[in-house]
Amino acid sequence: MTLARSGTSNGAEATPAPRARSSSRVAQSQEELYSLVIGEANLPRYLRKFAQFDRDGKTSAGWHWAAFFATFWWLLYRKSWLNAALYLFLPGVLLGLATAIASPFGPAAVGVATLAIGLPLLLLPPLYADAAYYRLCRKRISTVLRLAGKDPETLRALLVGQGGTSRAAPILAMLLAIPLAAGMLAVV
Repeated sequence: MTLARSGTSNGAEATPAPRARSSSRVAQSQEELYSLVIGEANLPRYLRKFAQFDRDGKTSAGWHWAAFFATFWWLLYRKSWLNAALYLFLPGVLLGLATAIASPFGPAAVGVATLAIGLPLLLLPPLYADAAYYRLCRKRISTVLRLAGKDPETLRALLVGQGGTSRAAPILAMLLAIPLAAGMLAVV
């Protein structure tokens, strides 16, 4: 029994699901599990990356433009709540510590310390976003497989609920952009 639906609620035909392996505990392929936990947004891209990680037996650095331009919002969008919270607070703490330590040595030292902390904070998230998301999806799948037992419908519902994307993140981003844009216009 495969977990993917052959059609959608509006009557349109969905792409067929990968063939399930009948010897599997809950009768689906790894690709199908990834598909359920990733959701529809950028699914082919993530499936390619995850297949590469599975083939290599390890994750690797890459580049993720969304994680570069909007790291916090991308983390929220992908329901990576803990990483989003860390990304929200950790840069301020690290930059504050770097400034406090470097300030007795003058403004040049503060600039160097800020650059030494800020540059990795800017570049590491997009370099390792795919790897971090892969680990998060694997963890979600593992947790759900332990909890769901052998019922495919329960498994499907839990994976879809745990994974996918957050609708709140883009809405929140737009709501926060409105006062930001208004403030910028007021300054001009």
